[in-house]
Amino acid sequence: MPRQPQMSSTEAQQLMNEWSDDLEVMEAFVLEKRKFVRLPEEELGHFFTEDCYVFLCRYWMPLEMANNDDGKHVEDDFQCIVYFWQGRDAGNMGWLTFTFSYILNVPFTNDDKTGIVYVWIGSKSDPEEAHLIEEIAREMFKNPWISFQVLNEGEEPDNFFWVALGGKKSYDTDDDYMCYTRLFRCSNEKGYFMISEKCSDFCQDDLADDDIMILDNGEQVFLWLGAHCSEVEIKLAYKSAQVYIQHLRVTQPEKPRKLFLTAKGKESRRFTKCFHGWSSYKKSLL
Repeated sequence: MPRQPQMSSTEAQQLMNEWSDDLEVMEAFVLEKRKFVRLPEEELGHFFTEDCYVFLCRYWMPLEMANNDDGKHVEDDFQCIVYFWQGRDAGNMGWLTFTFSYILNVPFTNDDKTGIVYVWIGSKSDPEEAHLIEEIAREMFKNPWISFQVLNEGEEPDNFFWVALGGKKSYDTDDDYMCYTRLFRCSNEKGYFMISEKCSDFCQDDLADDDIMILDNGEQVFLWLGAHCSEVEIKLAYKSAQVYIQHLRVTQPEKPRKLFLTAKGKESRRFTKCFHGWSSYKKSLL
């Protein structure tokens, strides 16, 4: 089957508008010292992998027009939903606290912070997305003590921008792989060998220890071995990857692929760049 098409900007904007229309109120909280405290307004939209967040949302629920016993119209109803978000490096205390406590409203104080906020725009980025990220950044950082700068690729100042990134003045100019990346899961958990494609916004946590994954980045096809995969899965996945590459030679002759083998913890940059926010693997306590 062909690669899943990317959602258009028009469709994405329509979905955002529909979801926002029904949202009446949202309150955000973050776990601090075993208690959920209200998230400061300027931190809304920031997610850290070692933290846990709770979002209390009230949605408007339209009802069919009906008459009650008094002959009056029934008012529209509301639905409250509590979302819990846990960072991949956070401990289990956040989930336990969330499950066994909804006492969330705790007073807080917030000191003014100073600094510089950079919005970096790549030379090949979509103009609509560049405009959107600038609006989001300005909404997130309204502090008058914070300087706001929009930078196009190649305009980065040496004194602050590159120092904040470790001092290395370089960025990846090859972005063609973003148009070709596909991730497939090879598994026999159902009693037979099968391959299924992960959604287009796959992440590092989709790499399952018990299985084998096939990653296509447009130039290389990687056979990723989980720590607990079986020899039968390896043989069948290897043959499947070869068939996949042969098929691409017919459908995409201008983009020939080479087959590479990699294991968990031994991934190269060509592999990890396909995953947004690649980090160390989350260790299981079991």
